[in-house]
Amino acid sequence: MPFLLPSLLVVAAQAADPPALAVQSVVPEGAAVAVLPWTNTPAALGDVRTPAGQRLATVAGSWSATHLHLQIVVEDADHVPAANRNVLWSADSVEIGLDLLGDGSATMPATTTGLIGDDDLKLIIGQLTDGPALAVLMSRTPRDDKALLAGVRIARDPADATRLVYRLDLPWAAVGVPGGVRPALGLDVQINDRDAGATDKTAYPWGTGLRGGFTAAQLNRFAFGAPDAGYAAAQWSDLLAWSATDRSVLSIATRSDAELTMRVSLGGSETAVVLPGGAGLRHHRIAVPAQADGTALVASLPGREAVAASQLAAGDVYQKLVDRLSGLAAEPGAHPFFVRHLVSMQALVVAEWARVQLLRGSDPRKAVASVGYMRDLLAGFNGEAGEWAAYLDGRRSLLMSYVSPHDQTVQYYDFGVPKDWDPTKAYPLFFELHGAGDDHPLNGPASRLGLTAQAVKRNGYDTPRVYAEIDRSGYWVHPFCRGNLGYAGIARIDVLETYEHVHNLVSIDADRRYLYGFSMGSMGTLTLSQLTPSRWAAFGAMSGAGSQGAPVRTYLLDNLTGLPFKMMIGGEDGGAKNFVAMAEAMRARGLNPELTVIDKLGHNYTAEMQQEMITWLKTKTRQRPARFAFTTVDNLTSECWGVRLGIDYGVPLRGGGGPRRDLRVVDETAQPFARATVAIAGQTVTIDSVGARRLALDFSKPDGLGLEGEVRVVWNGKEAYAGTAKPLNLE
Repeated sequence: MPFLLPSLLVVAAQAADPPALAVQSVVPEGAAVAVLPWTNTPAALGDVRTPAGQRLATVAGSWSATHLHLQIVVEDADHVPAANRNVLWSADSVEIGLDLLGDGSATMPATTTGLIGDDDLKLIIGQLTDGPALAVLMSRTPRDDKALLAGVRIARDPADATRLVYRLDLPWAAVGVPGGVRPALGLDVQINDRDAGATDKTAYPWGTGLRGGFTAAQLNRFAFGAPDAGYAAAQWSDLLAWSATDRSVLSIATRSDAELTMRVSLGGSETAVVLPGGAGLRHHRIAVPAQADGTALVASLPGREAVAASQLAAGDVYQKLVDRLSGLAAEPGAHPFFVRHLVSMQALVVAEWARVQLLRGSDPRKAVASVGYMRDLLAGFNGEAGEWAAYLDGRRSLLMSYVSPHDQTVQYYDFGVPKDWDPTKAYPLFFELHGAGDDHPLNGPASRLGLTAQAVKRNGYDTPRVYAEIDRSGYWVHPFCRGNLGYAGIARIDVLETYEHVHNLVSIDADRRYLYGFSMGSMGTLTLSQLTPSRWAAFGAMSGAGSQGAPVRTYLLDNLTGLPFKMMIGGEDGGAKNFVAMAEAMRARGLNPELTVIDKLGHNYTAEMQQEMITWLKTKTRQRPARFAFTTVDNLTSECWGVRLGIDYGVPLRGGGGPRRDLRVVDETAQPFARATVAIAGQTVTIDSVGARRLALDFSKPDGLGLEGEVRVVWNGKEAYAGTAKPLNLE
């Protein structure tokens, strides 16, 4: 049991006597900008101003027992609506950042960016041509967009038609945090202003918390005003315990002159706790000793609905998951591929548990996320994910891990089997590169193998499973490639190693292998297609994220000559301009990519787009041409149809810059490279090259030159070999 925390495993065996629970009064920390009054009518909180000091908008807010009420009045006579909710950020809109528990960055530095807890939320509201829209931009937990949208109203100010009024009544129930349960909340607003005819919006922040994304500790802080007498709310937090000395926290807010008795139940063992009364809104805190994993924690006040939660004990979760995976793999008659899947999952979990021990100190958020994902996986493997039939009938996809030959780390890929799978047969390969998003190693597995298959938590994906998983016309491979590295450097090596691993695992139809991807994966497809052109029958690039900061090397584009390439992107996608320019650069070199720009679509990976791409790919079959040219810039991807060029130098495949910089086209004189033109006539192979110091030739099928018997090789005008076809190394 590596890295086990045994103190948690014995908690359940402790005495059943209820512990003594002490009530602490909570004193507000930090200064508040203003007070949110207890009323349904928002009160003024502050103004949003331009850098020149001109007032652009007024922000107002208040709270009630059921809602947080916000109103933003924007001075905007020239309103530009968004084409759809997926591109709200690019048009006139309002972004709102919330730290609902007001705990800022918790134990992390105040400059920490990104979401800290489940109470952190960033959303956007805006007006479409057919009404208001809302989208959740950042959240660690799933949110009910429809419930949130129900509280959105956007209309012109009746008293001044140049003003647009954004009203949001946010239900506490929809965000999972009761109003006023902590002394304050964090709130920032950003006004996105786009003028008619402009190609982009200008952002005007109110506060500093939304600059560059989301920084909880820098959000404006607002205290909760006193509610009506009799108000009470409670919330469990800090439910993850690393050791038996940790404590979960019950936060309580009351407005009562008299003391109240709260009953707290820990796994059925109940304790009565007296909450002191007094004037105004009072905040209390009860620290609860760590319990065994899954223990029910319940708190109730007379006449009010009980507040329940469940203890999350890290060591227990980890060990239960490892034991469950081991137990399933050891069952008599378990299918070898199912066993390989279970062992792969266990290897990934054990590796992540080792990483967690370091993350607890350096980034507790990731450590907490790891345990949460493990709990999701445990629930999944206790259910459908623990059944081999779920993988055979396509409800789930397998996970295959391996030890990287490059750096000895555990890497993995999702792996779907075809319909009516016969392991003795060769099937097409659909090799899909994912877009950027949550780069936690367990995020994808937990999404696909948890109790209920969830939508992949990456920007733009809108279906629980991608179309290739549903269609099941061949093997589906979906490599992790270390998250968001753009399929460059070590991530590119991961792609190549995954390719080799799956070919050693199952039989692949070599003439029906397809490489495609979405967003960052689209740009990875563009790069890798140029570096490994002879391996694939066709390529697909969907919603490419601009140029990814990398130049398009015209001499590498030549590697795609004669190869089928389909490109698709939404007309409202922020990367559309560069994506179209990329297609034009390809056409300028004599290529013929099929480009489809989808009207009124943003940066989204829709099921319709995927189906069109997969259907198109399946019509293509690989064929070795009698003549081809190939250029390389390194010794890692320097082979085409069995001809490998040896060079003593290489160049990086990714430059600096951001994802949507202007497209840069680099001429072949700008970088060192090796190039070869290969012609096959009968049994004679003629190779003319520059920059290649060595040649390695493979005459075999299906990925080599495909010649047998007596062959002749002419290299740069001279006969280099004549004899039986065999692997050759020429200097």
